[in-house]
Formats: sequence, structure tokens, C-alpha cells
Amino acid sequence: MKDFFISYSKADRDLAVWVNQQLRDAGYTTTIQSADMPPGSAFVHEMDKAVEENQGLVAVLSPDYLKSPHCKSEWQAFYQKDPNGEKRALIPVRVRECQPKGLLAQRVYIDLVGKDGLNHKTHRLKAELQTLVSPSSSNSNNSQPLTFNKRKVSSKTCSSTRPSPPRSNQAKLNATRSKIVSKNCCANAASPSSSTASTKLAARVSSKTCRQQSRTSSIRLMAPTLSSSRLARSRCGNSAMPR
Repeated sequence: MKDFFISYSKADRDLAVWVNQQLRDAGYTTTIQSADMPPGSAFVHEMDKAVEENQGLVAVLSPDYLKSPHCKSEWQAFYQKDPNGEKRALIPVRVRECQPKGLLAQRVYIDLVGKDGLNHKTHRLKAELQTLVSPSSSNSNNSQPLTFNKRKVSSKTCSSTRPSPPRSNQAKLNATRSKIVSKNCCANAASPSSSTASTKLAARVSSKTCRQQSRTSSIRLMAPTLSSSRLARSRCGNSAMPR
């Protein structure tokens, strides 16, 4: 689907081509008889196709346009698509002095009459195009101005933004971190037990050493007693022997 069909009379062909070029420069897609309906094509069929393939219509208003039955049928077709004007599907552009009547008079038009010189007309038309809403991006509930330059800039910004890592890689990274934390926790938990074991072992060695020392001391203390008792026994034995 294209944005706008340019509707004009033969008397305003040059101005219609100029309006069409301004719309294209602003980023809109258009259909115009001078470029899209070459000689030999079926006029009625091409007009019907243009009505079906375009979301909106730009009517190049002039006295000749208001008198043309074909031009009237063209803008009425788009009036039927947007009777309340919420989608802004029917955009009149007045290029010569005239006064629309009937249903067409209800639509606010872009007025280029009285603008001296092509530069002034171009400036005025471009200023009005900034407020236009592309029918392809609007809806009946919410209509927002279409700015193609901002969209291009935002697309570049989005493309330059660094993409986030895939979920699978992120999951692997989280699992690795969990394993490292678990190992650290196990090491910290094992260290107190190892110190306790070493403390118990040292206590056992110390106890054995104390026991051995006590035994050695007792033996040393008992040694003189044993010697004296043995000496007494030998003396008694000697005295009991006959001389």
C-alpha cells in the first residue's frame, strides 16, 4: 500500500507534479497519473486501482478541479474511507483561488494561494507536510505525526546498540559462577574441621608424652627402694648362714 494518490485536473498538471515531488522528498510514497499511468493504459481501471492501493488522497484544488466530475469521484472515494477526518486520508491543497463547497468544504486545506515565488510555496508546503499523518501508520484511535528523518535516526541508533548476550551463554556464565561460589563455601566449611582434627591429634600426642614421663619418673623413684630391699635381703641371707 502507498501513502497518497495525487488527484488533479489537466490544467494543474505542473503544480500537481511539483506537489508530488515535495511529498516524495518528505518520504511519502505516491501515485500520480503523469508518471504511473502511461499512454495506452485503461484510465478508469488505473484510477480504480489507485483508489484501492493508496491510503490517502491529495486533492490539488483549483476552479478546474472543482468542475471536473472525475476529480469529484476521486475525492469522494477517499471521503468515504475517512468520513470523520480522523485518519486525515483526504488532504486538499489549494493552488489557485477557489472555494470548495459541500462535503469537501468541511476539510481544512493547505493554502498556497498568495505565496509569491516557488520558494515561498515550497517552504509553506514543507511546513505543512511536517504535520501530516501517514495513513499507513495511523489508526482511528491514535494518530501521531510521521517524521521519516527521526525514524531513520532511531533505526541507526538501534542498529548501533550492542546486542545483549544470548540466553544460553548467560546461563552457562551463571552456572560457572555458582560452581565457584560453591567450591569457596566448601573450602571455608572444611577449614574449621581440619583445624579441629589437628588440635585433637596434638592433644593425643601431648597426653602420651605426659604418660611416658610419669612412668619414667615413677621408675626412677622406685629404683633406690628396690636396691635397698635387695641389699637387706642379701645381708639377712648372709647372717643366717652357719660360720
